[in-house]
Amino acid sequence: MRLEGCARVGTWVEDEREGRMATTDDLLLEYVRAHGAKISGLAISAGTGGERGLITEKHMLPSETVIFVPIGMIMTDADAMQLPAIRNLVDHAAAAALHLQRRPELLLMLFIILDRTLADEADDTANELRQHTSRRPHYASLPQSYPEIPMEWPDAALDALLPPARAAKVRAQRAERDEVRALLQTNAPAEYARAQRAWARHHRWADPVTWAYATVRSRAFKISVEGVARAALVPVADMANHAPGLGVNAEWEYDGSRGGFRVQTVRPVAAGSELFYSYGHKPNGELLLHYGFTLPTPNANADGPLDDALLILDFPAAATEPAAATIAPTAATATTTATEPDAVPTTATAPAPAAATAPAAATAP
Repeated sequence: MRLEGCARVGTWVEDEREGRMATTDDLLLEYVRAHGAKISGLAISAGTGGERGLITEKHMLPSETVIFVPIGMIMTDADAMQLPAIRNLVDHAAAAALHLQRRPELLLMLFIILDRTLADEADDTANELRQHTSRRPHYASLPQSYPEIPMEWPDAALDALLPPARAAKVRAQRAERDEVRALLQTNAPAEYARAQRAWARHHRWADPVTWAYATVRSRAFKISVEGVARAALVPVADMANHAPGLGVNAEWEYDGSRGGFRVQTVRPVAAGSELFYSYGHKPNGELLLHYGFTLPTPNANADGPLDDALLILDFPAAATEPAAATIAPTAATATTTATEPDAVPTTATAPAPAAATAPAAATAP
């Protein structure tokens, strides 16, 4: 999920079942509705930023349920444990370094790598085998590349555009992704080779692990199912974009009583408007790291500023002159901001610019 466009507008594909052309978004809506999802008064179309979002087709009242997706259509890390290859990985000693059993997001990454491979193989064989997986429309609707996420930036751009602490986080993400790849290559070589072949056959971006890592990091929801924390990919619901403060007009929750994921409005929404969630009160550096966008005017957020600055105060005389104690309250106040690891160093006399934690030019594709 990303600001003003979760992905590029759905592409045209051939629907072999009916011999017609349809967009991936059309096929996704048909798929979810056929499997029990309720999509009320919404279309997938160009949003306010010119890219894909959820657009209202009618006037919405407050507390109106606009999306309901049953648990059977939601991909979670629980699905991963249904695959023997992943169960074997979890029990393998090499998985201990990744704490795989306690990392639902990593399990979900592994699942969509192997499950999409199964979908590809079913697609490439006889028609009667195509029901092996029903998730092909969901995979086709997901972004197929994530060049805007810093993890995919060249090193030169990473170091030039991000503060050192933030760049270090990006490199940690890369290292973790590479650990996941090594785990698959070494301990599930047959499954990894199948995924690589399917990826090459369909001429996809990057590689299966890079795509899965970026997909889960940028689109997965954290839900609780029967008291267990899960990482979840929810079709259609994951297309709502982010807005800060008063721009939010919808919220989501996992409704255990109904056994599904529900999205409802929080205020009246006019027909033709875009539906927006909040991705959380995060500084621009976090938004860029996980979603690939920054807010153009973060300090206009009604909930408070979204950026932090690290003030480095240099008072050489403070160590030797008793008079320096008179500025102690100011110094103490300033140093409370020094605990933010991703803040941008600046000087005491010049406040940091509003978007100092992330390059303003980095926007969603």
